[in-house]
Amino acid sequence: MAPGKQMVYIGDVAREAGVSVATVSRVVANRGYPVAPATRERVLAAVSRLGYRPNSLARGLRVGRSAAIGLCATTLSNPTVVSAVEGIIHSSRLADRQVLVTTTFWDAQEEEEQLRLFLQERVAGVISFPSGAPAACYTELQEAGIPVVLINRGVPGLRAPVVRYDFAGGYAAVVEELARLGHSRIGAVLPGSGVDRERHRRAWQAAFQRLGLSVPWDLVRYGPPDLYSERQDAHGDVHAAVLSLLSLPEGLTALFAVSVTMTLAAIRAIDDAGMRVPEDVVLVGTGDRRWDLLFTPRIPSLCLDSFSLGTKAADLVAELSGKRGAERRELDVKVETRLEHFDLSRAPRPLGAASPLIS
Repeated sequence: MAPGKQMVYIGDVAREAGVSVATVSRVVANRGYPVAPATRERVLAAVSRLGYRPNSLARGLRVGRSAAIGLCATTLSNPTVVSAVEGIIHSSRLADRQVLVTTTFWDAQEEEEQLRLFLQERVAGVISFPSGAPAACYTELQEAGIPVVLINRGVPGLRAPVVRYDFAGGYAAVVEELARLGHSRIGAVLPGSGVDRERHRRAWQAAFQRLGLSVPWDLVRYGPPDLYSERQDAHGDVHAAVLSLLSLPEGLTALFAVSVTMTLAAIRAIDDAGMRVPEDVVLVGTGDRRWDLLFTPRIPSLCLDSFSLGTKAADLVAELSGKRGAERRELDVKVETRLEHFDLSRAPRPLGAASPLIS
């Protein structure tokens, strides 16, 4: 509040509009309470004239629960995660809710500690990028009536909504475009373990099968289990995996990397192998729509709308808050992925005449 400016309370608005405090509260909450249109307009006009802002913290204290959303992120240095966090904060602010942000740095024990803190604070909901904490940590929140929404991966044994990218549709688009350009030696670096590995394997397999093509499993390698991982060993693992693909006798003509970390490590590996993108191998990266603008020529990319991922998660938490029994609903919310800059990709350099695999 600016110096010298007097705090405006809900009672001030009620007096200005000539209504009860309860009526002002109903209008401001905007939860569908029956209020006559003329009365609503009078209250909103008073709110605007006085510059009244609802105190969400005080409202939460009256019901014994914070109005804030607890957000458990893995990192705030990955641009994809940051964009999703921005979406969560943006949507939450529109609902007059603050966001308590914490990071786990992929540490399951740290994740458990943060979830217990959110439970003690009685937050209105929790959004989490899982780092390996057991399902029991989340069910404890659910049993307290606190809805949980997960980002991009589930937790084994936990019934909770997951908001994730539509990688199945994205993979199908990548493979179809590369096949159309004539690529038959298409390699990939996919997530490395757990539930995510099998989900991505199935999506990669389906992308080839829908075109009637056999899956080149010998050209698939695995990176870190977490798409957002930026640990040094994650870069090293992907670098080694890509070098192993490039050293195959028949080589490969195109490579798909399924995260920002994997894409950057793949670029380094291709360079270390004395090869060039896209002259020697077409690299298809993955990431937020802004990051690939750093490269010349631009890298064909599977673009992740991370901001929408965040807004969908925040909207879902708001929807589930206060609904008895809804906190354990299983739901898979997909966020569309799309291809960008594929006009800059190239057909493989043929040893002889080559024709596209599909027309």
